[in-house]
Amino acid sequence: ELTVERKVTEGAAAVREEARRLAEEAIGLRVSEKEQVIAGLQRALEDAQRKAAQGSQQSQGEVQELALEAALRAAFPLDTVEPVAKGVLGADCTLRVFNAGSVVFESKRTKNWSEAWVAKVKDDQRAAGADVAVIVTAALPKDVADFALYEGVWVCLPRYAVNLASVLRVALQEVAAARGLPARVLLGST
Repeated sequence: ELTVERKVTEGAAAVREEARRLAEEAIGLRVSEKEQVIAGLQRALEDAQRKAAQGSQQSQGEVQELALEAALRAAFPLDTVEPVAKGVLGADCTLRVFNAGSVVFESKRTKNWSEAWVAKVKDDQRAAGADVAVIVTAALPKDVADFALYEGVWVCLPRYAVNLASVLRVALQEVAAARGLPARVLLGST
């Protein structure tokens, strides 16, 4: 009886050990599955946060564009401010100075200056047939403090945009006057 009981106890211990091993494997698989799900959720969360931040940056940039357009309209009511629709290539807006010419504006709301902006706004200027191009941004090239003519493009801080536009507008009117347009037309009078 003792021998049988010992064999039964050994067999039960072996069965318990096998059951424990199988349970540990199953738990290990479930833990691995959960870790994989958690890692996937973390990646999805990071992607969502990145997309939300990008959308936020886009909306901040759009707010600055709209503010620039509104300021130009208020400052120059006889001129036309034409925004460029979303998804359409071109500068953010064009100021058409009454019977004198046009200025394209590219508005950037970022922390760092990009040399690529100059080439892009020059292309936009050519495509629009504009006389002058301006980049409005808080991230100026390293040698520019407030505003300057930089590689053939005017760059300025947002607070100087309307003042710079005013000076450029006068210059366009003077060029038009030199070409023979009457002064009253240049001033927007009828």
